[in-house]
Amino acid sequence: MTDVFAVTETWYTPFSDVNMEVYVVYRKDQLNVSSSLLDSQSAIITFYGLDTVCDIFLNNEFIGRTENMFLAYAFSIKKQIKLQNSLKLVFFSPTLYSSNKSEYYFHNYGYQIPPVLAPKAQHGRSHQNFIRKEQCSFSWDWGPSFPTIGIWKSIIISFEDIFIDEFLVHLTHNDDKNTWQVVLEVIIRSSIKEALAVYGFGKFQKKQVLELHHDQSKITLEPIEVQDTEVELWWPIGYGKQVLYTAQVDIIHPVISLVTHKEVKFGFRKVELIQEPIEGSEGLSFYFKINKVPIFLKGANWIPADSFQERVTREVLENLINSSLDANMNALRVWGGGIYEQDLFYQLTDERGILVWQDLMFAVALYPVNEEFLEIVSKEIYFQVRRLQHHPSIIAWSGNNENEAAISQNWWNEVKPNKKRLTDDYVKLYVDTIWPIVRSEDPLRPYLFSSPSNGIHYKEEGYISKNPQNPLYGDVHFYDYKSNCWNVSIFPNPRFASEYGYQSYPSYFTLSKVTTDDELTWNSLLMNYRQHHAKGNEEIENLIKQNYKLPKQKNPLSYFLQMVYLSQIVQATCTKYESEHYRRMNGRLINGTGHTMGALYWQLNDIWQAPSWSSLEYGGRWKVLRAKQA
Repeated sequence: MTDVFAVTETWYTPFSDVNMEVYVVYRKDQLNVSSSLLDSQSAIITFYGLDTVCDIFLNNEFIGRTENMFLAYAFSIKKQIKLQNSLKLVFFSPTLYSSNKSEYYFHNYGYQIPPVLAPKAQHGRSHQNFIRKEQCSFSWDWGPSFPTIGIWKSIIISFEDIFIDEFLVHLTHNDDKNTWQVVLEVIIRSSIKEALAVYGFGKFQKKQVLELHHDQSKITLEPIEVQDTEVELWWPIGYGKQVLYTAQVDIIHPVISLVTHKEVKFGFRKVELIQEPIEGSEGLSFYFKINKVPIFLKGANWIPADSFQERVTREVLENLINSSLDANMNALRVWGGGIYEQDLFYQLTDERGILVWQDLMFAVALYPVNEEFLEIVSKEIYFQVRRLQHHPSIIAWSGNNENEAAISQNWWNEVKPNKKRLTDDYVKLYVDTIWPIVRSEDPLRPYLFSSPSNGIHYKEEGYISKNPQNPLYGDVHFYDYKSNCWNVSIFPNPRFASEYGYQSYPSYFTLSKVTTDDELTWNSLLMNYRQHHAKGNEEIENLIKQNYKLPKQKNPLSYFLQMVYLSQIVQATCTKYESEHYRRMNGRLINGTGHTMGALYWQLNDIWQAPSWSSLEYGGRWKVLRAKQA
C-alpha cells in the first residue's frame, strides 16, 4: 500500500512483508470546480502514477482503468464533471491480477512464461512478469515483498484548450560545418485547430503557426542551427563543466492569447557506443565516447531507494547521489527490476555530471507477448523515452536485465522444452516492439537489447547468444562466491563489467532500528529470513575463512557483530580487488580479452535493512566498502 495507509518506518519491522496482503482498496475524494472552469471546452484528468490496477469513477460513472505503473493515463471528463464531484479510485490486488493473467496465458497459449514461482529464499510473490509494475516489489534477493498499491504520482485536471504532454529535444552535430541542429518536438492535446508556437533556448528563438487536431498531436518544430562557438558542451564529472540550457515553448491561443508553457533542460553532448575490431583480438571493443572522448565508466548499479516511493525525498536522493560522487564515480546503471526514476534523480545526474545507463523495466524474467501486453508496453516505452530523452546524463537504453542470459543458459525448467517459442517471444518484445519505438523517439542514443550481452554481435547470433557473457564482446555480469578474491586471476577480462559484487550485512546501527538484540544473532530466525540470497550466509562464512579467522566470542550478539564487521571487510576487499583488476585491464589484452572500459559494481544502495551487495546501507550509512572508496 502507498497512500492508502500511512507509510512509516514500521513497515520494515520483522516479518511485516509476509503479513501484508491487500485485495481491494477504495479511495474517495471530493473535488470542487468553479463555474468558470465548467464553461471550458475541454476537461482532461491525467493520472501520472497509479500503482497499478485501478478502476476510476467520477460521480459514480466509470471513466477508465489503469494497468501500468509506469504510464500516465489521461481521460476526458467534460461530460461527467460538475461543480461538486466525487472521485473514486478502486485499486485491485497486483498479486491476484498477475496470477490470473498468468493462468489465462497458460490456458489460452499452451505454455508457461517463467519464472513460475518466486525463489523460496526470497519469501516473495510470483508472476510479477504479468503486471507492469515495479518488478522487485514482489521480492528480490536483496529486497522484501511489498506489492504496493495506491497513488504514487500527481493527478492533474486541465481545463485548457491546449495542453502540452511532452516536450522533446533532438540534437545532431554536423562535424563538417561545426554546427548543432536543435530540433524540438511537442506532443499536444488541443480543442482548437490552430495556434502560434514561440520556442527556442536562450537567444535562439523562433515562431511557427501550428495546425492542431482534437486528438493528441506530435509536431516537429522548425530546426534551430547554432555554431559550436555559440554554445558550451555538457561533460561528465571530471572532464569539464555540466552546462545546461533551458528549451522552452509557448503555445499561444489565437483568440484569447492564453499561453501554454513547457520547458526542459538539456545539454549539448554527443554520445557514441564504440564497437569495432581491436588489433590482436577476435572480438569487438565496447566503450562510450562523450563528445569524441573515450570515457572509462566507473560506478555502481542503482536500485529503488525504498519499497515505498513516498519516502524517497530530495534529501534521500541527494545523499545517495552525493555519496557516489564522493567515491569518485562517474556512472550509475538504473537497474531494470525497479522503476524509471523520478524526475529529480535525472536532474541531479545532469547537474552533477553522472552518466546513466538506463535499463527499461524488465528483469530476470521472460514476458508475455499477446496483443494486450505488447500494446500496454508500447505505450509505456513511448511515454518513458519521451519523458527522459532530453537528459544529457542518460547515455544508453538497455532493453532488459539478464533475460537473454536466462534463455541462453536455461535458468528455469520451462525454458529448454520451449526454447524456440520463448526465443521468438523475446525477439518480438525487445527487437520488433521496443527497439523501433526507442529509435523513433530517441534515434541518436545507443540501445542495447539486454545486459549482459554481446553488443552488436547479436546480428550474427539471432539475438540470443550462445554465451551472452563472452568477454570478447559487450558487457558481462560476474559473480564468484567460492574462489579466493585475493587471487585476481579468478576475475574475467571483459570489455565492460556492468555487474559484479559481494554480499555483506548492514551495521548494528541500521539493523537495531527494526528489531531487538535478541534477534541480532548469526542464523537467527529473523536474520535468516532477511537473507534472501540462497546460501548467502554460508557463502559469507566461506569467504571470511579463506583469509581471516571466524570470531571466538561466545556471546551471541558479540559474535554476530563480529561477523557483520568481517562480512563488510571481505566485501570491501573483494570488490576493491575486482574493481582494480578492471581498471588495470583498460588498454591491456590477454589472449584477446581485456581492453576493459567500464566497471559498475553491484550495488550502490539498499531498499531495506538486510544483507545485500550494497555499499550504502538503507538510510545512507556507509559500509566499509564505501569508506574504502573515499
